[in-house]
Amino acid sequence: MTKYIARFMKNVLGENGHEVEICQRVVKVEASTKNQACEMAKLSFCQLENVSEWWLHADSFIVSAVRNPGDAPRNPAGAVSKTLVTS
Repeated sequence: MTKYIARFMKNVLGENGHEVEICQRVVKVEASTKNQACEMAKLSFCQLENVSEWWLHADSFIVSAVRNPGDAPRNPAGAVSKTLVTS
């Protein structure tokens, strides 16, 4: 099993009136695949935030594999990003 870190991000207006992306919550999971890690992270986030859908409290999330236990890369190569798109 590989360890993954999922960062759930939210877009908010900063003090200067510009939109900024903040980290809403970090979730750590162990999974066989990155897709499985995404699903596990979404479930965990929903339980922690007490919501039925992850996108109710976040605009996007990024999942990246952790190579070392203390690893938490800021801009991981090969990260999976899921962005909520509304029409």
